Amino acid sequence: MGSSPSKPTSAGGQSSATLLNPKPLTKAAAEAVKAVFPGAVELPSFVKATHTAVAPHHFTPDGTLACVCICRDEICRPLMSEVVGVYPLTFEFTGLGATLLVGKTGMGAALHHCPEVNGKEFAVFYVFPHIAISSEGHWGGCSRRGREAESQACGALVGLLKQLQGGSPSTDIDKNDVEFSYLRQMMVERLAGKSPADLPNLTIEAQKLNVATLQALIKGAAPEHMDFAVFAGVQIHAPNADYIAPLVHYAVIHGKEHPLKLEGMVEMVVPDS
Repeated sequence: MGSSPSKPTSAGGQSSATLLNPKPLTKAAAEAVKAVFPGAVELPSFVKATHTAVAPHHFTPDGTLACVCICRDEICRPLMSEVVGVYPLTFEFTGLGATLLVGKTGMGAALHHCPEVNGKEFAVFYVFPHIAISSEGHWGGCSRRGREAESQACGALVGLLKQLQGGSPSTDIDKNDVEFSYLRQMMVERLAGKSPADLPNLTIEAQKLNVATLQALIKGAAPEHMDFAVFAGVQIHAPNADYIAPLVHYAVIHGKEHPLKLEGMVEMVVPDS
């Protein structure tokens, strides 16, 4: 018999509840996740591991500003809650599809909010578009609280995928749909005429776009005396809980980039059925 999946716990030791209608994790859902994101881990253990990785470099809960870029979707809040549980000072970079829209002004504002500790400033950045997986193992499908019909996540990326696969999507900015039209424009430019094969592929491309945007903004705004860390990947809404696929994790200390090793994370376990 295979081992049963453990109940996800928060960084503070409490249960980390999904904001979807909670259902048991199925074999179909877990196998689909592991096929695309083999390193998927429980959300609370991931956030705890990020802090453990940077703590030796003097990133403290009260002396660090956390900047969090996630989608506006309410089911993404567990990630924000876990980060706030470790770093109370949190600047939100939310946008549809986790698109980083704050620009130079927003980044400059955030970095001017960093606590000053012995002449240094510390910031951690979390960048995570999201995706759901249904009990049947279908990407994008999810069951929202209070709604009978199956929903989708990320809805913005699902809509964008349909437009990209339909051919020749508009790259104009719609003043009545600024966030989505900007996301579409940037992704069309990034994909350069290619059409993503599926929703996981598009979500990964969105993550890469957001990391590249973040790095450019940091380069233009970060003071020389600031140390920072970047954690990026994909937030996965499984039927039972939220998981994280960590894809990028590094720190810049005294101006030099260092890879970070994330340890102690709890991997998704494929159940027997």
